[in-house]
Amino acid sequence: MKEDTTGREHYGFELTPPFPLVDLVELISAELQPSDEERSTVVALLQRKLPPLIRGGVLSLILGISPKLIHAMAHAPEKYYRQFKLPKRGGGIRFIDSPRVFLKVVQRWILQNILYNQKLPNFVTGFVPAKGILENARIHVGHSYLFRLDIKDFFPSVKRAQVQVVYSRFGFPDEVSALLARLSTLRGVLPQGAPTSPYLANLVFLPCDKQISEIAESDGLFYSRYADDLTLSSNHPIAEAAKVQIQQAVVKGGFTVNPRKLKSAGPGQRLMTTGIVVNAKVHPMRTLRRNLRARFHQARLHPRRFIKQANQLLGWAAYVNSYDAIRGQEYLKIANDIAALSKRSKA
Repeated sequence: MKEDTTGREHYGFELTPPFPLVDLVELISAELQPSDEERSTVVALLQRKLPPLIRGGVLSLILGISPKLIHAMAHAPEKYYRQFKLPKRGGGIRFIDSPRVFLKVVQRWILQNILYNQKLPNFVTGFVPAKGILENARIHVGHSYLFRLDIKDFFPSVKRAQVQVVYSRFGFPDEVSALLARLSTLRGVLPQGAPTSPYLANLVFLPCDKQISEIAESDGLFYSRYADDLTLSSNHPIAEAAKVQIQQAVVKGGFTVNPRKLKSAGPGQRLMTTGIVVNAKVHPMRTLRRNLRARFHQARLHPRRFIKQANQLLGWAAYVNSYDAIRGQEYLKIANDIAALSKRSKA
């Protein structure tokens, strides 16, 4: 469950409804005839730059999706997902539940217009706009000691009741919070494959994050979390007591530590987090750097062979540019030349 991005994914959904808020409020008044309490809730939500979801029907008005379809997706979500398998890097199979088009549209709107409204601490770097594995690694560069732990089954560990609490904290009525929770869960948990799952998992894990960061601060440690991957580093040996406390904080929050992925490293060893070496500076493993160098060398010599891979090359070039500007610019030129060649071939 690793993300390789440093920017916010854009789906074409604005952070406000596709029509003026004044018109939306008038439409709510005309269609739903809200009570005085609901009108106050509308004002409070708009002040927080949140959509005025005082009832489930408002979501239908905003998205232009029938209330019956919203209800069906919320109460029979298994009909609106397709499941496929992916092999795990360490062996075994990972099941991915990907929402079908209508539900995915709703979930992406929820992500952009509601969930992104709550900012996360700087040490949370996974599935956060404008952050990624490099930002996670930079927190630990140059430190002598590293301790890593991994949360087992991160998404499935988050239950619908916890998700409903998250939506309630935004200020939505219970009915709306329950609806949003149903639209965000499958079989009572966060599905791995839904656009909303990563950020919701981040929000549910926040109390654990707070406790772990307090332990880290009191012990002079640096803490970061990239999704289910927790990293702590220091310039002095990390006490075993602190390691135990951190694991206890994870368990207390309702999550499970993967005992096979507890790793400690110190001076003279390669210090890595989320696939990035952080001993002296941020850079990926030597094998990946070597493979990319060979790939771009071949792309420069035989550009036409790589026309169908233009977008992949652009992505890798941007990734390299984020930690090595000289080589990154070289790769970007190669990738852009191939992208231009690809456009000309389609003309």
